[in-house]
Amino acid sequence: MKISEIIIKTLIAEIEFERKKIIKLKEDIELLKEKNQNKIPDKFDASVYGYILHNFYNGIENILKNIANVFGNNIDKSIYHSDLLKKMIIEIKDIRPKVISENLYLKLVEYKNFRHFFRNAYLFELNWDKMQNLVEDFGNTVDMFFDELDNFIELIS
Repeated sequence: MKISEIIIKTLIAEIEFERKKIIKLKEDIELLKEKNQNKIPDKFDASVYGYILHNFYNGIENILKNIANVFGNNIDKSIYHSDLLKKMIIEIKDIRPKVISENLYLKLVEYKNFRHFFRNAYLFELNWDKMQNLVEDFGNTVDMFFDELDNFIELIS
């Protein structure tokens, strides 16, 4: 087996490790949505939603960092989180295909921004109106990310 094959197989294994965690988050958010069906969550459930959204984007970023590292993408440290995400919509000819679509990029920017807010917020600052769309679109976003990730894996395998 060539070194390049080993690197790609290792990357895919790392992606699958993170995917399992994101699947668990999707299951957890569905359980919480069932519990809060047709009502506004209290501040404690809102904080659980926030924690799940925060962890989701951490998982996304872990996957994207692994991809960037394998393909030698130089990420600007002063704007690391934004630059990492932006680089994933760019195809690098003869090096790597784009990882995500621009449509998914726009969705993930919202989760990235929420994660930044959540890391710096107090529990009482969480606003359900600002979180609700992220929670409602969570399953679709996860599925879209996995579909595009599978497409990427197929192209590099």
